[in-house]
Amino acid sequence: MQHSTSLGFFGRKREDLLLVCLVIAAIGVLCAAGTVGPLHFAISGLLFALASLIAFRGHSLSVQTRSRLSDLAERQNLASQVEEAQVNYQSIFNNAVEGIFQSTPEGSFITANPALARMLGRETPEGLIAEMSGWSARHFFCDPVRWAEMMRFIELQDSVGDFEAESMRLDGRTIWISQNVHAVRDDRGVIMYLEGTALDITEHRWAERRRALQYATARILSEAASVVEARPKILQAICELLEWNLGAVWDVALSENVLRCVEIWSTQGMDISEFEEASTELTLAPGEELSGMVWQTGEPAWVVNFAEENFPTHALVAAKQGMNSVFGIPIKVGGEVMHVLEFFSPKASEPDPELLQMLAVVANQIGSLVERKLAEEALRDTVMRKAAILESALDCIITFDHIGKVLEWNSAAERTFGYRRSDVVGQSLVELIVPDSLRSAPGGGLPLYSAAALSYGRRSEIVVMRRNGH
Repeated sequence: MQHSTSLGFFGRKREDLLLVCLVIAAIGVLCAAGTVGPLHFAISGLLFALASLIAFRGHSLSVQTRSRLSDLAERQNLASQVEEAQVNYQSIFNNAVEGIFQSTPEGSFITANPALARMLGRETPEGLIAEMSGWSARHFFCDPVRWAEMMRFIELQDSVGDFEAESMRLDGRTIWISQNVHAVRDDRGVIMYLEGTALDITEHRWAERRRALQYATARILSEAASVVEARPKILQAICELLEWNLGAVWDVALSENVLRCVEIWSTQGMDISEFEEASTELTLAPGEELSGMVWQTGEPAWVVNFAEENFPTHALVAAKQGMNSVFGIPIKVGGEVMHVLEFFSPKASEPDPELLQMLAVVANQIGSLVERKLAEEALRDTVMRKAAILESALDCIITFDHIGKVLEWNSAAERTFGYRRSDVVGQSLVELIVPDSLRSAPGGGLPLYSAAALSYGRRSEIVVMRRNGH
Protein backbone atom coordinates (compact mmCIF):
# COMPACT_ATOMS: atom_id res chain seq x y z
CA MET A 1 0.00 0.00 0.00
CA GLN A 2 1.40 3.44 -0.98
CA HIS A 3 0.93 6.63 1.08
CA SER A 4 1.61 10.28 0.10
CA THR A 5 1.41 13.63 1.87
CA SER A 6 -0.36 16.55 0.12
CA LEU A 7 1.68 19.76 -0.33
CA GLY A 8 -0.93 21.85 -2.16
CA PHE A 9 0.20 23.42 -5.43
CA PHE A 10 3.85 22.80 -4.53
CA GLY A 11 3.58 19.12 -5.41
CA ARG A 12 3.45 15.76 -3.64
CA LYS A 13 7.06 14.57 -3.73
CA ARG A 14 10.34 15.78 -2.41
CA GLU A 15 11.72 16.17 -5.94
CA ASP A 16 8.89 18.61 -6.80
CA LEU A 17 9.75 20.77 -3.79
CA LEU A 18 13.39 20.94 -4.74
CA LEU A 19 12.45 21.96 -8.28
CA VAL A 20 10.20 24.79 -7.03
CA CYS A 21 12.96 26.04 -4.75
CA LEU A 22 15.43 26.10 -7.62
CA VAL A 23 13.02 28.05 -9.84
CA ILE A 24 12.36 30.67 -7.16
CA ALA A 25 16.07 30.97 -6.47
CA ALA A 26 16.78 31.45 -10.21
CA ILE A 27 14.14 34.17 -10.47
CA GLY A 28 15.71 35.89 -7.49
CA VAL A 29 19.15 35.76 -9.09
CA LEU A 30 17.83 37.11 -12.38
CA CYS A 31 16.07 39.93 -10.64
CA ALA A 32 19.19 40.80 -8.69
CA ALA A 33 21.30 40.68 -11.83
CA GLY A 34 18.97 42.98 -13.84
CA THR A 35 18.87 45.92 -11.58
CA VAL A 36 20.76 46.49 -8.42
CA GLY A 37 18.30 48.45 -6.39
CA PRO A 38 16.91 48.22 -2.96
CA LEU A 39 13.57 46.92 -4.12
CA HIS A 40 15.14 44.18 -6.18
CA PHE A 41 17.33 43.17 -3.27
CA ALA A 42 14.26 43.03 -1.03
CA ILE A 43 12.36 40.90 -3.53
CA SER A 44 15.35 38.65 -3.97
CA GLY A 45 15.64 38.19 -0.20
CA LEU A 46 11.95 37.39 0.15
CA LEU A 47 12.19 34.88 -2.67
CA PHE A 48 15.20 33.21 -1.03
CA ALA A 49 13.40 33.15 2.33
CA LEU A 50 10.30 31.67 0.73
CA ALA A 51 12.42 29.02 -1.00
CA SER A 52 14.14 28.13 2.28
CA LEU A 53 10.80 27.90 4.10
CA ILE A 54 9.36 25.65 1.43
CA ALA A 55 12.47 23.43 1.46
CA PHE A 56 12.32 23.12 5.27
CA ARG A 57 8.63 22.32 5.16
CA GLY A 58 9.18 19.76 2.46
CA HIS A 59 11.96 18.12 4.44
CA SER A 60 9.78 18.01 7.58
CA LEU A 61 6.90 16.44 5.67
CA SER A 62 9.28 13.89 4.17
CA VAL A 63 10.57 12.90 7.62
CA GLN A 64 6.99 12.55 8.92
CA THR A 65 6.06 10.43 5.94
CA ARG A 66 9.00 8.08 6.51
CA SER A 67 8.13 7.88 10.23
CA ARG A 68 4.52 7.02 9.45
CA LEU A 69 5.57 4.39 6.96
CA SER A 70 7.94 2.90 9.54
CA ASP A 71 5.18 2.83 12.20
CA LEU A 72 2.81 1.22 9.76
CA ALA A 73 5.37 -1.45 8.88
CA GLU A 74 6.01 -2.10 12.58
CA ARG A 75 2.27 -2.42 13.27
CA GLN A 76 1.88 -4.80 10.37
CA ASN A 77 4.81 -6.89 11.64
CA LEU A 78 3.34 -6.92 15.15
CA ALA A 79 -0.06 -7.94 13.81
CA SER A 80 1.60 -10.73 11.86
CA GLN A 81 3.39 -11.96 15.00
CA VAL A 82 0.14 -11.85 16.99
CA GLU A 83 -1.64 -13.82 14.28
CA GLU A 84 1.18 -16.38 14.21
CA ALA A 85 1.09 -16.68 18.01
CA GLN A 86 -2.67 -17.23 17.88
CA VAL A 87 -2.25 -19.94 15.28
CA ASN A 88 0.44 -21.63 17.39
CA TYR A 89 -1.70 -21.40 20.54
CA GLN A 90 -4.71 -22.82 18.73
CA SER A 91 -2.58 -25.68 17.46
CA ILE A 92 -1.32 -26.43 20.97
CA PHE A 93 -4.86 -26.05 22.37
CA ASN A 94 -6.36 -28.45 19.82
CA ASN A 95 -3.57 -31.05 19.81
CA ALA A 96 -2.70 -31.15 23.51
CA VAL A 97 -2.88 -34.55 25.22
CA GLU A 98 -4.13 -32.93 28.42
CA GLY A 99 -7.58 -31.44 28.66
CA ILE A 100 -7.54 -27.61 28.69
CA PHE A 101 -10.55 -25.67 29.89
CA GLN A 102 -12.14 -22.57 31.32
CA SER A 103 -15.13 -23.01 33.57
CA THR A 104 -17.46 -21.09 35.82
CA PRO A 105 -16.80 -21.33 39.59
CA GLU A 106 -19.80 -23.68 39.69
CA GLY A 107 -18.24 -26.15 37.25
CA SER A 108 -19.86 -25.42 33.86
CA PHE A 109 -17.36 -25.28 30.98
CA ILE A 110 -16.86 -22.04 29.07
CA THR A 111 -14.16 -23.35 26.71
CA ALA A 112 -12.72 -26.83 26.25
CA ASN A 113 -10.25 -28.47 23.91
CA PRO A 114 -10.78 -31.75 21.99
CA ALA A 115 -8.74 -33.79 24.52
CA LEU A 116 -11.09 -32.80 27.34
CA ALA A 117 -14.12 -33.56 25.18
CA ARG A 118 -12.84 -37.09 24.47
CA MET A 119 -11.90 -37.54 28.12
CA LEU A 120 -15.48 -36.82 29.18
CA GLY A 121 -17.15 -38.88 26.48
CA ARG A 122 -17.90 -36.45 23.64
CA GLU A 123 -16.38 -36.09 20.16
CA THR A 124 -16.24 -32.29 19.98
CA PRO A 125 -15.71 -29.47 22.49
CA GLU A 126 -18.88 -27.79 21.22
CA GLY A 127 -20.90 -30.91 21.99
CA LEU A 128 -19.33 -31.16 25.44
CA ILE A 129 -20.03 -27.51 26.32
CA ALA A 130 -23.59 -27.68 24.98
CA GLU A 131 -24.44 -30.88 26.81
CA MET A 132 -22.82 -29.79 30.07
CA SER A 133 -24.42 -26.35 30.00
CA GLY A 134 -25.87 -25.69 33.42
CA TRP A 135 -23.92 -28.53 35.03
CA SER A 136 -22.63 -27.95 38.53
CA ALA A 137 -19.81 -29.43 40.57
CA ARG A 138 -21.97 -32.31 41.75
CA HIS A 139 -22.19 -33.48 38.11
CA PHE A 140 -18.53 -33.00 37.22
CA PHE A 141 -17.13 -34.46 40.45
CA CYS A 142 -18.66 -37.70 41.71
CA ASP A 143 -18.03 -36.49 45.26
CA PRO A 144 -19.15 -32.86 45.79
CA VAL A 145 -16.98 -32.75 48.90
CA ARG A 146 -13.88 -32.97 46.68
CA TRP A 147 -15.07 -29.96 44.66
CA ALA A 148 -15.57 -28.00 47.87
CA GLU A 149 -12.04 -28.94 48.96
CA MET A 150 -10.57 -27.80 45.64
CA MET A 151 -12.43 -24.49 45.74
CA ARG A 152 -11.27 -23.91 49.32
CA PHE A 153 -7.65 -24.29 48.21
CA ILE A 154 -8.24 -21.95 45.26
CA GLU A 155 -9.87 -19.31 47.46
CA LEU A 156 -6.85 -19.37 49.77
CA GLN A 157 -4.01 -19.50 47.25
CA ASP A 158 -5.56 -18.83 43.82
CA SER A 159 -4.46 -22.18 42.39
CA VAL A 160 -4.18 -25.89 43.05
CA GLY A 161 -1.89 -28.49 41.47
CA ASP A 162 -2.19 -32.25 40.91
CA PHE A 163 -5.61 -32.32 42.53
CA GLU A 164 -7.08 -35.81 42.05
CA ALA A 165 -10.79 -36.53 41.96
CA GLU A 166 -13.26 -38.99 40.48
CA SER A 167 -15.25 -37.47 37.63
CA MET A 168 -18.40 -38.55 35.83
CA ARG A 169 -18.34 -39.02 32.05
CA LEU A 170 -21.40 -38.24 29.96
CA ASP A 171 -21.84 -41.96 29.18
CA GLY A 172 -22.22 -42.80 32.87
CA ARG A 173 -18.70 -44.14 33.43
CA THR A 174 -16.43 -42.67 36.05
CA ILE A 175 -12.79 -41.72 35.56
CA TRP A 176 -10.03 -40.34 37.77
CA ILE A 177 -8.50 -37.02 36.76
CA SER A 178 -5.61 -34.91 38.01
CA GLN A 179 -6.17 -31.16 37.66
CA ASN A 180 -4.08 -28.00 37.75
CA VAL A 181 -6.52 -25.10 38.22
CA HIS A 182 -6.01 -21.34 38.50
CA ALA A 183 -8.58 -18.67 39.42
CA VAL A 184 -9.03 -15.51 37.32
CA ARG A 185 -10.39 -12.64 39.43
CA ASP A 186 -11.85 -9.22 38.66
CA ASP A 187 -10.69 -5.89 40.13
CA ARG A 188 -12.63 -6.59 43.32
CA GLY A 189 -10.99 -9.98 43.81
CA VAL A 190 -14.11 -11.97 42.91
CA ILE A 191 -13.47 -15.17 40.91
CA MET A 192 -14.77 -14.65 37.37
CA TYR A 193 -13.81 -18.07 36.02
CA LEU A 194 -11.39 -20.97 36.44
CA GLU A 195 -8.82 -22.10 33.91
CA GLY A 196 -6.61 -25.14 33.96
CA THR A 197 -5.66 -28.56 32.65
CA ALA A 198 -6.94 -32.07 33.36
CA LEU A 199 -5.18 -35.43 32.87
CA ASP A 200 -6.88 -38.84 32.85
CA ILE A 201 -5.09 -40.97 35.48
CA THR A 202 -7.67 -43.77 35.62
CA GLU A 203 -5.32 -46.46 34.31
CA HIS A 204 -2.65 -45.48 36.84
CA ARG A 205 -5.17 -45.52 39.70
CA TRP A 206 -6.50 -48.95 38.73
CA ALA A 207 -2.97 -50.33 38.43
CA GLU A 208 -2.23 -49.13 41.97
CA ARG A 209 -5.46 -50.62 43.28
CA ARG A 210 -4.87 -53.90 41.47
CA ARG A 211 -1.42 -54.27 43.06
CA ALA A 212 -2.74 -53.28 46.49
CA LEU A 213 -5.66 -55.70 46.24
CA GLN A 214 -3.50 -58.58 45.04
CA TYR A 215 -1.09 -57.99 47.91
CA ALA A 216 -3.90 -57.67 50.47
CA THR A 217 -5.70 -60.88 49.44
CA ALA A 218 -2.45 -62.87 49.30
CA ARG A 219 -1.46 -61.61 52.77
CA ILE A 220 -4.90 -62.32 54.25
CA LEU A 221 -5.04 -65.88 52.93
CA SER A 222 -1.45 -66.61 53.98
CA GLU A 223 -2.07 -65.38 57.52
CA ALA A 224 -5.53 -66.90 58.00
CA ALA A 225 -5.83 -70.42 59.36
CA SER A 226 -8.73 -71.23 57.04
CA VAL A 227 -10.78 -69.87 54.16
CA VAL A 228 -13.66 -69.25 56.57
CA GLU A 229 -11.42 -67.03 58.68
CA ALA A 230 -10.18 -65.15 55.59
CA ARG A 231 -13.63 -64.44 54.06
CA PRO A 232 -14.64 -61.30 56.00
CA LYS A 233 -11.14 -59.82 55.68
CA ILE A 234 -11.15 -60.31 51.90
CA LEU A 235 -14.57 -58.67 51.66
CA GLN A 236 -13.34 -55.73 53.71
CA ALA A 237 -10.15 -55.31 51.66
CA ILE A 238 -12.04 -55.28 48.34
CA CYS A 239 -14.77 -52.93 49.58
CA GLU A 240 -12.33 -50.45 51.08
CA LEU A 241 -10.00 -50.36 48.07
CA LEU A 242 -12.84 -50.06 45.55
CA GLU A 243 -14.93 -47.79 47.79
CA TRP A 244 -17.90 -50.13 47.90
CA ASN A 245 -20.11 -50.09 50.98
CA LEU A 246 -21.52 -53.60 51.25
CA GLY A 247 -20.23 -57.06 50.35
CA ALA A 248 -21.42 -60.65 50.63
CA VAL A 249 -20.01 -64.13 49.96
CA TRP A 250 -22.22 -66.81 48.43
CA ASP A 251 -21.07 -70.45 48.56
CA VAL A 252 -22.19 -73.22 46.24
CA ALA A 253 -23.93 -76.05 48.12
CA LEU A 254 -23.27 -78.89 45.69
CA SER A 255 -25.54 -81.38 47.44
CA GLU A 256 -28.51 -79.02 47.07
CA ASN A 257 -27.37 -77.26 43.86
CA VAL A 258 -28.07 -73.82 45.36
CA LEU A 259 -26.18 -70.73 46.51
CA ARG A 260 -26.21 -69.71 50.16
CA CYS A 261 -25.00 -66.43 51.69
CA VAL A 262 -22.32 -67.26 54.25
CA GLU A 263 -20.61 -63.89 54.94
CA ILE A 264 -21.58 -60.18 54.95
CA TRP A 265 -19.44 -57.08 55.49
CA SER A 266 -20.44 -53.40 55.51
CA THR A 267 -18.96 -50.01 56.27
CA GLN A 268 -19.51 -48.51 59.68
CA GLY A 269 -22.81 -46.76 60.24
CA MET A 270 -24.90 -48.98 57.95
CA ASP A 271 -27.84 -50.83 59.45
CA ILE A 272 -27.66 -54.16 57.64
CA SER A 273 -29.81 -56.22 59.99
CA GLU A 274 -32.66 -56.43 57.48
CA PHE A 275 -30.22 -57.19 54.66
CA GLU A 276 -28.59 -59.97 56.70
CA GLU A 277 -31.95 -61.53 57.48
CA ALA A 278 -33.09 -61.39 53.86
CA SER A 279 -29.79 -62.75 52.51
CA THR A 280 -29.20 -65.60 54.96
CA GLU A 281 -32.73 -66.93 54.49
CA LEU A 282 -32.40 -66.85 50.70
CA THR A 283 -31.24 -69.69 48.44
CA LEU A 284 -30.48 -69.04 44.77
CA ALA A 285 -30.72 -71.52 41.93
CA PRO A 286 -28.39 -71.32 38.90
CA GLY A 287 -29.30 -68.23 36.87
CA GLU A 288 -31.47 -66.73 39.61
CA GLU A 289 -30.79 -63.07 40.41
CA LEU A 290 -27.32 -61.60 39.90
CA SER A 291 -25.30 -64.08 41.98
CA GLY A 292 -27.10 -67.06 40.45
CA MET A 293 -26.35 -65.69 36.97
CA VAL A 294 -22.65 -65.27 37.85
CA TRP A 295 -22.60 -68.85 39.17
CA GLN A 296 -24.21 -70.17 36.01
CA THR A 297 -22.09 -68.24 33.48
CA GLY A 298 -18.80 -68.07 35.37
CA GLU A 299 -18.44 -64.43 34.29
CA PRO A 300 -18.66 -61.13 36.21
CA ALA A 301 -22.02 -59.36 36.02
CA TRP A 302 -23.45 -56.08 37.29
CA VAL A 303 -26.65 -54.08 37.44
CA VAL A 304 -26.73 -50.27 37.44
CA ASN A 305 -29.69 -48.70 39.27
CA PHE A 306 -31.12 -52.07 40.27
CA ALA A 307 -33.83 -50.28 42.29
CA GLU A 308 -35.22 -48.83 39.05
CA GLU A 309 -35.23 -52.30 37.48
CA ASN A 310 -37.38 -53.65 40.33
CA PHE A 311 -34.68 -56.08 41.37
CA PRO A 312 -36.11 -58.63 43.83
CA THR A 313 -35.43 -59.72 47.43
CA HIS A 314 -32.27 -58.72 49.29
CA ALA A 315 -31.07 -56.18 46.67
CA LEU A 316 -34.10 -54.00 47.33
CA VAL A 317 -33.27 -54.15 51.02
CA ALA A 318 -29.79 -52.83 50.14
CA ALA A 319 -31.44 -50.05 48.13
CA LYS A 320 -33.06 -48.83 51.34
CA GLN A 321 -29.54 -48.12 52.59
CA GLY A 322 -28.79 -45.96 49.53
CA MET A 323 -27.21 -48.66 47.35
CA ASN A 324 -27.72 -48.31 43.57
CA SER A 325 -25.28 -50.64 41.80
CA VAL A 326 -24.51 -54.31 42.44
CA PHE A 327 -21.54 -56.26 41.09
CA GLY A 328 -20.92 -60.05 41.14
CA ILE A 329 -17.56 -61.83 40.79
CA PRO A 330 -17.12 -65.62 40.36
CA ILE A 331 -14.40 -67.42 42.33
CA LYS A 332 -13.36 -70.67 40.64
CA VAL A 333 -11.70 -73.53 42.49
CA GLY A 334 -10.48 -76.41 40.36
CA GLY A 335 -12.07 -74.82 37.29
CA GLU A 336 -15.58 -74.70 38.82
CA VAL A 337 -17.38 -71.72 40.37
CA MET A 338 -17.49 -72.45 44.09
CA HIS A 339 -18.03 -68.94 45.47
CA VAL A 340 -19.61 -65.68 44.29
CA LEU A 341 -18.59 -62.33 45.72
CA GLU A 342 -21.36 -59.73 45.63
CA PHE A 343 -20.77 -56.00 46.18
CA PHE A 344 -23.10 -53.01 46.48
CA SER A 345 -22.28 -49.35 45.85
CA PRO A 346 -24.21 -46.08 46.13
CA LYS A 347 -22.71 -44.98 42.78
CA ALA A 348 -24.99 -45.55 39.81
CA SER A 349 -22.34 -45.85 37.11
CA GLU A 350 -21.23 -48.29 34.44
CA PRO A 351 -18.14 -50.33 35.36
CA ASP A 352 -14.88 -49.30 33.73
CA PRO A 353 -12.90 -51.70 31.51
CA GLU A 354 -10.03 -51.27 33.98
CA LEU A 355 -12.31 -52.39 36.82
CA LEU A 356 -13.42 -55.48 34.91
CA GLN A 357 -9.82 -56.35 34.10
CA MET A 358 -8.72 -55.85 37.68
CA LEU A 359 -11.56 -57.92 39.13
CA ALA A 360 -10.86 -60.75 36.68
CA VAL A 361 -7.21 -60.82 37.78
CA VAL A 362 -8.11 -60.63 41.46
CA ALA A 363 -10.81 -63.32 41.11
CA ASN A 364 -8.30 -65.71 39.49
CA GLN A 365 -5.78 -64.98 42.23
CA ILE A 366 -8.33 -65.50 44.99
CA GLY A 367 -9.43 -68.76 43.35
CA SER A 368 -5.84 -70.04 43.24
CA LEU A 369 -5.19 -68.95 46.81
CA VAL A 370 -8.42 -70.53 48.06
CA GLU A 371 -7.54 -73.76 46.25
CA ARG A 372 -4.11 -73.76 47.87
CA LYS A 373 -5.59 -72.91 51.28
CA LEU A 374 -8.10 -75.75 50.98
CA ALA A 375 -5.26 -78.13 50.11
CA GLU A 376 -3.33 -76.89 53.13
CA GLU A 377 -6.39 -77.40 55.31
CA ALA A 378 -6.86 -80.94 53.93
CA LEU A 379 -3.19 -81.72 54.59
CA ARG A 380 -3.43 -80.27 58.06
CA ASP A 381 -6.53 -82.35 58.74
CA THR A 382 -4.70 -85.46 57.52
CA VAL A 383 -1.72 -84.71 59.73
CA MET A 384 -4.01 -84.08 62.69
CA ARG A 385 -5.86 -87.34 62.11
CA LYS A 386 -2.57 -89.16 61.80
CA ALA A 387 -1.32 -87.57 65.01
CA ALA A 388 -4.54 -88.51 66.75
CA ILE A 389 -4.17 -92.13 65.61
CA LEU A 390 -0.52 -92.23 66.71
CA GLU A 391 -1.26 -90.76 70.10
CA SER A 392 -4.32 -92.89 70.83
CA ALA A 393 -2.83 -96.23 69.67
CA LEU A 394 -2.08 -98.86 72.32
CA ASP A 395 0.71 -100.34 70.20
CA CYS A 396 4.14 -98.76 69.92
CA ILE A 397 4.32 -96.95 66.57
CA ILE A 398 7.82 -95.99 65.45
CA THR A 399 8.78 -94.54 62.05
CA PHE A 400 12.39 -94.38 60.84
CA ASP A 401 14.11 -93.55 57.57
CA HIS A 402 16.47 -95.58 55.35
CA ILE A 403 19.49 -94.89 57.56
CA GLY A 404 17.67 -95.68 60.79
CA LYS A 405 16.93 -92.12 62.06
CA VAL A 406 13.74 -91.94 64.15
CA LEU A 407 10.94 -89.86 62.56
CA GLU A 408 7.91 -90.71 64.72
CA TRP A 409 7.68 -92.06 68.28
CA ASN A 410 4.19 -92.27 69.77
CA SER A 411 3.05 -92.21 73.40
CA ALA A 412 2.87 -96.01 73.61
CA ALA A 413 6.53 -96.17 72.52
CA GLU A 414 7.41 -93.63 75.22
CA ARG A 415 5.76 -95.83 77.86
CA THR A 416 7.27 -99.05 76.52
CA PHE A 417 10.88 -97.94 75.96
CA GLY A 418 11.20 -95.15 78.51
CA TYR A 419 12.38 -92.48 76.02
CA ARG A 420 10.46 -89.26 75.43
CA ARG A 421 9.68 -88.42 71.82
CA SER A 422 11.66 -85.16 71.93
CA ASP A 423 14.74 -87.13 73.02
CA VAL A 424 14.71 -89.75 70.26
CA VAL A 425 13.52 -88.02 67.06
CA GLY A 426 16.57 -87.81 64.79
CA GLN A 427 18.52 -90.41 66.79
CA SER A 428 19.66 -93.84 65.56
CA LEU A 429 16.96 -96.41 66.29
CA VAL A 430 19.53 -99.23 66.34
CA GLU A 431 21.51 -97.56 69.13
CA LEU A 432 18.34 -96.90 71.11
CA ILE A 433 16.57 -100.29 71.15
CA VAL A 434 18.85 -103.00 69.65
CA PRO A 435 20.70 -104.92 72.44
CA ASP A 436 24.50 -104.76 72.47
CA SER A 437 24.77 -108.48 71.74
CA LEU A 438 22.86 -108.12 68.50
CA ARG A 439 24.48 -104.80 67.66
CA SER A 440 27.99 -106.29 67.86
CA ALA A 441 27.08 -109.36 65.80
CA PRO A 442 27.89 -109.46 62.08
CA GLY A 443 25.57 -107.06 60.24
CA GLY A 444 24.80 -105.25 63.52
CA GLY A 445 21.20 -104.19 63.72
CA LEU A 446 20.28 -106.18 60.62
CA PRO A 447 17.50 -108.14 62.37
CA LEU A 448 15.63 -104.86 62.91
CA TYR A 449 15.66 -104.02 59.20
CA SER A 450 14.92 -107.60 58.21
CA ALA A 451 11.93 -107.70 60.50
CA ALA A 452 10.62 -104.45 59.12
CA ALA A 453 11.09 -105.58 55.52
CA LEU A 454 9.91 -109.18 55.83
CA SER A 455 6.94 -108.59 58.12
CA TYR A 456 5.03 -106.25 55.79
CA GLY A 457 1.36 -106.96 56.35
CA ARG A 458 1.93 -109.42 59.25
CA ARG A 459 3.40 -109.58 62.70
CA SER A 460 6.93 -110.75 63.55
CA GLU A 461 8.93 -110.98 66.74
CA ILE A 462 12.37 -109.46 67.49
CA VAL A 463 14.34 -108.81 70.64
CA VAL A 464 14.61 -105.13 71.64
CA MET A 465 15.85 -103.23 74.70
CA ARG A 466 14.30 -100.64 77.01
CA ARG A 467 16.13 -97.52 78.22
CA ASN A 468 16.93 -99.20 81.53
CA GLY A 469 18.69 -102.07 79.72
CA HIS A 470 15.92 -104.67 80.15
